[in-house]
Parts: sequence; C-alpha cells; structure tokens
Amino acid sequence: MAKIRATWVFTVAYIVPRTADAALVSIPAAVLDVWHAPTLVLLAAAGVLIALVGALVPARRAARLRIAEVLHNE
Repeated sequence: MAKIRATWVFTVAYIVPRTADAALVSIPAAVLDVWHAPTLVLLAAAGVLIALVGALVPARRAARLRIAEVLHNE
C-alpha cells in the first residue's frame, strides 16, 4: 500500500504538473486532488471482482451441460 501511495504521490505531484507545463496548460489543484490511492485500489479490486463473477457464472453453467447436448444445439 505504501508503494502504491508513493507512486501515486510522485505521479500527481511531479509528472502531471510537468507534463501540463510542457504543454503550456494549467491544471487546477481540484483536478489533481480528486482520486486518492485507497479509492483507486478499491475501484481496481471491484473491477477484478466483477470480471471474475462475470466469467465464472457462464463457465459454471457451461460445465454442467453434457457434450452431446451442446453439440446437438449447434
């Protein structure tokens, strides 16, 4: 968690402002302070959970079918 936070702080505090300066664009502080590391970790975990459930439900249903039944339907 500390490594993620350090990476996030470095990105927001250093890379994004330098990129904006190079493009001659100003970014308000409110834009940079929207997402915090724990929120991003939670969103990533929720995405993985949704993907797993979305893959396992059809896979379990398909595993219960007999091969002859599947081939007959094709």
